[in-house]
Amino acid sequence: MEQNSALHPADIAEEISRLSKGEQHQEFMDYPLEDRLEIFSFFEMDVQYTLIKSMTEHELSELLNNLKPDTRNELLSELPDDLIKYLINLLNER
Repeated sequence: MEQNSALHPADIAEEISRLSKGEQHQEFMDYPLEDRLEIFSFFEMDVQYTLIKSMTEHELSELLNNLKPDTRNELLSELPDDLIKYLINLLNER
């Protein structure tokens, strides 16, 4: 899938969601961080979970520390407790 910066982040999220789980991660990570932050908020929870499980610790830390607080809180409220604890440990103190 070619990156199309003219598309709205919601449309990009929808296109990425249609890919296989393995392709979702690769395609998502091909976007610059600023774009990923916007796109991530438009994914359904199951796609967010799949992406989280496929990301490296560095990728997760970068994403979590730059997400809008409301988006991050919504995400954390939907995840299993053990994963929440792991992700909270990746947050930088501010």
